[in-house]
Amino acid sequence: MKILLLFLTMLPLAAIAGSNEAIITGQSGSGRTEIRLSVQDISGSVNSISLSIDGESYEMKSFESETVVVDRDRGVFVLVAREGSKEVQFWMIPDSLRLVGESDNSESWEFRAIVRATDPRAEKQGLFAPDIELICKLDYEI
Repeated sequence: MKILLLFLTMLPLAAIAGSNEAIITGQSGSGRTEIRLSVQDISGSVNSISLSIDGESYEMKSFESETVVVDRDRGVFVLVAREGSKEVQFWMIPDSLRLVGESDNSESWEFRAIVRATDPRAEKQGLFAPDIELICKLDYEI
C-alpha cells in the first residue's frame, strides 16, 4: 500500500512548473554507511535506493511496496520500501532540516536521518543492520 503525500511540500520549488527527481544522499559520521535515494517530485514515488555499508552495497528499483509520509509542519519525512528480501526504512530527525543553498531553479537542504535496513554485507545477509544516524543532503533542480 502506498501513502503518498507530495514529497516536495518540503521544497518551495514545487510551485514552479515542471517535474524532476529529488536526490537525497547521506553518510554516517564514520563514513562506513552511505545511502542514495531518488524520489520523483510530483508523485512522491521512489525511483531508486542504494545502500552501502563497509563497501558492500545493493540497489533497489522495483519495489513491491513503498510508503512515503511527509509532514513539513512537524518536520517529518519517512520512507519505507521493500524489494524481495531487502527493506529500507529511512526517517528524518525532526527539526534538523535546514536550507543550505538556493538559486532560481535549485535548492539544497541538509538534515539528519536514521536508516534501518537489511544489511548488504555478505556475512549479515538477511539481517537488519543496527539503526544508523546519517548526515543527509537533499538536492533538487528544475
